[in-house]
Amino acid sequence: KASMLLSRDLAESVTFMRTAVQHLANIIDGLLRLSRAGRVEYRSEDVDVAAVVNEILASMHATITGAKATVIVDPLPRARGDRNAIAQVFANLIGNSAKSFAPGRPGRIKVSASAPVGSAPPVYCVTDNGIGIPEAYRPKIFQVFQHVHDGPGRGEGMGLAIVRRIVERHGGRISFESRSNEGTPFFFTLSAGASA
Repeated sequence: KASMLLSRDLAESVTFMRTAVQHLANIIDGLLRLSRAGRVEYRSEDVDVAAVVNEILASMHATITGAKATVIVDPLPRARGDRNAIAQVFANLIGNSAKSFAPGRPGRIKVSASAPVGSAPPVYCVTDNGIGIPEAYRPKIFQVFQHVHDGPGRGEGMGLAIVRRIVERHGGRISFESRSNEGTPFFFTLSAGASA
């Protein structure tokens, strides 16, 4: 009996250690991505934003259909910047939206943009009808290690910090509005192309 108990305790300890190691590996990976977002030399190219968003949605198809969510994509103007970095911005924002749906209500994500006016760049928007961002988290939402919601699929709390860094390196700005149990729209520009 003692050996069975010891064996069970050992198995639980090994499982706990594996989980802890994976968590630390995820944190290290996130910190490396954040560091690269601040240092990597971005390409400046013409980017078909609609094609980028369609690729992201295709890669997230299982998650979105599993959540029984509807995605609406309005016409999106092209942007100037690094295609992979811009894709990372949309992937993070759409992925966060897919994690924030309210139980018992069909989820909805909308990706849209304003038309550029004169020299002003378009304002891109990713919005959802999820549970919103609690008031206490709003001032620090773009800082590292911030988790708005607990539960399955929770990341390491670095995605929005990476998004802000990429947007700012592209000469843009990012902001959001959030209403409890109504959802959160994120607005951002990519005004000056990619900076080195």
